[in-house]
Parts: sequence; C-alpha cells; structure tokens
Amino acid sequence: MTPRQRLNRLLEATAVPRPAIFLVGGQALMLLLEAIRPGIIEALPLVPTLVLEGQWWRLISFFFLPPSLNPIWCFLTWMMLFFVGNALEGHWGTVRLNGYLLVGWVLAAAAAFLLPVHFVFAHYVIFSLFLAFAFLAPELEMMVFFVLPVKVKWLALAQWLWYGLDLIRGPLEVRVSVAAAVLTFMAFFWGDIVQRVRGQGRRLAHAQTMRAAEDSAPRHTCRVCGKNSETHRELDFRYCSKCEGEACYCSEHIRNHEHIGLARLAKGEK
Repeated sequence: MTPRQRLNRLLEATAVPRPAIFLVGGQALMLLLEAIRPGIIEALPLVPTLVLEGQWWRLISFFFLPPSLNPIWCFLTWMMLFFVGNALEGHWGTVRLNGYLLVGWVLAAAAAFLLPVHFVFAHYVIFSLFLAFAFLAPELEMMVFFVLPVKVKWLALAQWLWYGLDLIRGPLEVRVSVAAAVLTFMAFFWGDIVQRVRGQGRRLAHAQTMRAAEDSAPRHTCRVCGKNSETHRELDFRYCSKCEGEACYCSEHIRNHEHIGLARLAKGEK
C-alpha cells in the first residue's frame, strides 16, 4: 500500500461528515458563549507560547473563532460557508473536503510555531473554500445581499485582491495566515491551473493560426478555373449579380459561365 493510499484510508476513517455545519455550529456556539460570558473568545486563538505552556486546545479552537463579534456579519459569513462547504462536499466528497481543511490547519499551525508570530488566523483558510468553489464554478451567479446578482468569479477576484492587500500591507500574523490559505488553495488546484493556462495558450495559438490562414487566403477566386487574385494579379475578378451568393469569376469567365441559381432551377431543385 502506497503512502497516498494509507493517507486516503486514514482520512476515510476519520473524516468528519458535513464539516461546514460543524464549523458554523462551533463558531456560532463560541459567539453565543462570548455574549453570555465576555472574554471567552480570548482562549480560542492559536498562540504558540500559550500552547507550549499547556493550553493545547488552542491547536483546535482557533478554527472555531467567529469571523466577527457582529452577529449580522457572522450570519452572512456562515450562510456563505454553509452553502460553499456543502457544494464542495457534494462535488469533492467528504474525504477531499476534510483533506483541504486539514492541509490548511497544518500549514497555519506550522507557521505559528516556525515563524516569530504571536498568533495566526484560521479565517483566511476557511474563506479560501470560496476560492475553491469559484474556481470550480466561475460562471455561477450569487445574490449579493439578496439583491444584486454577481458571478462568482468576480466575487473571487475581489477576495484575491483582499488577500493580496493583506499579504503586502498586513502585519506578520496576517501575512502568515494569508500565505497558509493561498498555499492550501495551490496545493489542491495547481495542476488544474497549469492545465487551464496551457489550454488557453493552445486556443490562442490556434486562433492566431486560423487568423493567419484567413489573412493569407486569396481575396478573389474564380469559381470556374480556380485562378485567384494572388497567383494571377493581372486578371480582373468580378462577382456575378445573377448567381446565388457571392460568385466570383475571372475576366475570362465572368460572361462565360452557368449561373448557379438558373442551373438549380433547370434541374428542378428548390
């Protein structure tokens, strides 16, 4: 059994079904507990120094940190996460979706301990599920604020811009969190991205070849003898007004040819 097969079997045995519901439910519970007992959220972020002091639960709880303390914003975010997570699970399967979240968790946790940061965010990894969804269904329309229909690819572009700005201008903790999310996305889609770029390059090359062939084709060709304006530039080519379509003839055959429409009528064709 190969290492990949062992990993797949392990994931199949430990995969959490409907992980989107699990994440949304956990974050909603933490927000509710924060409202009942303010300050409890402070025990959730992944802080390496506190983990080393014995607060091991932070290795898991940072994934259940609510995206905001604003209930309305949390509700909108959870709706998106619920929809996108279930859609990805339906397309990928439970194991692959769990694998995506597991890779994001490992990268974020590893960065927290390997780099001089005080903490890392899981929000960027979780939000990158939307980038995965948009990559798979870019033309799908979503109702922004339940009113404005926008294609998913444009929303994903806005999210990539947000990630880019945070990666450039954010503090080290934010940049590390964004990098973990981007690396997770690339780990699952790099091969598909390369194939798309190559396919686009082949289509562009084909279009250029066809355009060059059209540009090099003779402008006028006689229907009778096949002479054209490139090989016989001394000839005068004209079009017959009595023939169907654009029938071109050289000066020799413009008055010496069988009209296309009349020939069909003579044979009894419509």
